[in-house]
Amino acid sequence: PLGVESASDAPCTLTFNGVETLGDTVAIYDAVERRLTPLTSGMTVQVSGQTQNRYFLVNSLNIDEAAAETHIRITAQGLTAHVIASTQEPLTTVRCYDAAGRQVMTAQPMTAAYTFRLPSSGVYIIEARTASSGKTLKVVVR
Repeated sequence: PLGVESASDAPCTLTFNGVETLGDTVAIYDAVERRLTPLTSGMTVQVSGQTQNRYFLVNSLNIDEAAAETHIRITAQGLTAHVIASTQEPLTTVRCYDAAGRQVMTAQPMTAAYTFRLPSSGVYIIEARTASSGKTLKVVVR
């Protein structure tokens, strides 16, 4: 992910240097516009100010791969799980299952981000959906 923190919502210009040292084709993916822009060294790109979970640096020029990889992010830090949709679509459903397959949490947040507490350490499967896509991820909590 590529976040922009700014004191205003004004557009921000990003300059990319040294891109060729990465060896692969690198692009910036805009999850809202569903657009990939290939990057070259010295290139500048103007992005919206104050954005999080919208722009991603990817090494693929396949828009479907980039969209599937970046549309929904699921992370866990300790007993706290975070689910974030990177487009204007809100999360419609978030479910969590324990290692035995029992559902331990379900929610219909209708927001772009949702945070919840996991019951205890262990292995969980977290499933998140928006109106147009979904993602499932196994997380290990210690």
